[in-house]
Amino acid sequence: MRDYLVNEVGLGGVFTMQQVREAIPNVSQVDRRMRELRQMIPPWVIRSAQSDASLALNTYRLDVIGGEEKAKLPSSKARREVFESSAHRCQVCGIGVGEEYSEYPGEVARLQLGHWVPLEQGGSPTSKGNLRAECHRCNGGIRNLTGSAVTAESVESRALALPRKAREDLVQWMRQGSREVPTAEVLYYELRSLPLAAQEEAVARIRASVELRDN
Repeated sequence: MRDYLVNEVGLGGVFTMQQVREAIPNVSQVDRRMRELRQMIPPWVIRSAQSDASLALNTYRLDVIGGEEKAKLPSSKARREVFESSAHRCQVCGIGVGEEYSEYPGEVARLQLGHWVPLEQGGSPTSKGNLRAECHRCNGGIRNLTGSAVTAESVESRALALPRKAREDLVQWMRQGSREVPTAEVLYYELRSLPLAAQEEAVARIRASVELRDN
């Protein structure tokens, strides 16, 4: 992936993932390889339509050729805590793990770790305060479900359109830096993250306990 970007794309060059797959055949998860370059020290800067509106959808531009040293990875504990605090939902587009994308029928969301302040802008790769849950589409720089990057103006206009009680709740959540998520909702997303067979077995046992209580 590194060789392709340096020798074929070049600094300032644009490319698509389809072109990458054709140039690097028989290699799975080439998009993941590109994410890994963004985590090098210093990081590679690869812009997408999500970070630069001048780029077409699914088109990328190589702005900075970074180093070859891999940045430290967050601990498994930090990863778990970030996912749990977000109720297993993407903090960019809001989709829950295991939910199907309305724009992409048959494709379900997977959660990955992202960063509030990108590594290319000096953000910490391991600080919990800079980590957030992102679905694989938002993390990969692909357009999220809103169809465009989030801006302060778009968030504020939508927030002001909410009923008063919802706005009060939103302000309270922002003040305390978190929101209280019902346990059942958290468990729902945790169940959705399990392999299908394990998920069905667990749900069957939970359903049986409900039916037993009803009888």
